Amino acid sequence: MPNVIEATFSAYLKNIKQVLFFSFSFLITFLIPIFAGMPTFIALAGIFLRSGGIFLTLTLKDSLVIAFSTLASLFFLSIGIVAINLLIKAQKTYTRTSKSKISEFSIYTFKVFLILLVFSFFQIAFSLLGYLYNLQEAMYIFVFILSLFIFYAPAGVVIDELNIKNSLVYSIKFIFRKPQYFLIWLIFGIFIISAITFVCSAIQGFFLFGFPLSEFLALAINSFFVAPMLIILQAESFLRKYPLLKK
Repeated sequence: MPNVIEATFSAYLKNIKQVLFFSFSFLITFLIPIFAGMPTFIALAGIFLRSGGIFLTLTLKDSLVIAFSTLASLFFLSIGIVAINLLIKAQKTYTRTSKSKISEFSIYTFKVFLILLVFSFFQIAFSLLGYLYNLQEAMYIFVFILSLFIFYAPAGVVIDELNIKNSLVYSIKFIFRKPQYFLIWLIFGIFIISAITFVCSAIQGFFLFGFPLSEFLALAINSFFVAPMLIILQAESFLRKYPLLKK
């Protein structure tokens, strides 16, 4: 099996200027919940929405803020995902970005946005059900299973130009056909997130402009390294189904 991790680092470095530029969308994605005052917390170099009791104390204003902030975050996240997938697709297929592809960027982004939006809706719904019926563990399993359907869906939309339905179906098929790539992604993700958590824990208590330095560093690394690297790894893995594109 080709060294997909090595190919991921190579693709990141080869396209580092473009990757860093589009990674600003990930930074915006993570910053929106913070500045919008959403009930979030920072852990493992990411932003997470608090569940549980918040569902019982939300006001109409809180609900609107969460809804708008979630839509904005998912929109910028979609832009970053599509842009990086297009970079890897162009690099592997030796194609230039044409005007037609630029016009298709919005179509890809809209499809990926819808996929993420639906997943977020079910994720919140499962969290609410888990809290109300004390079935949090069971809901975690449902969310994990649901995530398998969207795992390679953005790559399917951008690289293979599949519609939303087919991209969801192919995502789960690809995971079962090539489970080694999914496991590599999980292990790689756990490793780099654990490393970042260890580093950030060493600077707990330091502040930068009134903002915890450890959290600032975690967000920066997550936006400009972790998120793009994981997306590149997904794209590189997805392209392994084409023998001529394995190198």
